[in-house]
Amino acid sequence: MLSGYFMAYCEKFEGPKISYADIGKLMKASYDTGGAFCANTSYVLPTSDLMIIAIFHGKLFDWYIRQDFQALGDPWNGGRLRFFTQSMEQFPLPATTAAQKAPIIKLVETILANPDSPDVPSLEREIDRLVHELYGLTEEEIAVVEGKG
Repeated sequence: MLSGYFMAYCEKFEGPKISYADIGKLMKASYDTGGAFCANTSYVLPTSDLMIIAIFHGKLFDWYIRQDFQALGDPWNGGRLRFFTQSMEQFPLPATTAAQKAPIIKLVETILANPDSPDVPSLEREIDRLVHELYGLTEEEIAVVEGKG
């Protein structure tokens, strides 16, 4: 007989979620609504909030994790990063309104519908721009995040 804890754990996989590997050169999160399970070297975040996956794949998050997450080697030069739950929970998500989230979510849905589209890079740049606005980044801060400053 399965314990209540195990059943509650399994329920996290049944709904919408973001999954990501424990170790990687960069964040490669995926969004699942089909009830897929993952192995012991990955994590899941039960959520249907597509804005989170937009943030996870953005330049700001990439810059942040290279500053604050545990690294195996030089995270700026081919090293790997550890995406521990405790570290992920520390990343500050911005307070947003539905109106602020809507254009970001629409862009994510467009990418998810056709991830091989040649338009994906420009859509990702627009997501980054909108995320930078949500965090209130200055032009100087954006330059640092984007490696231009």
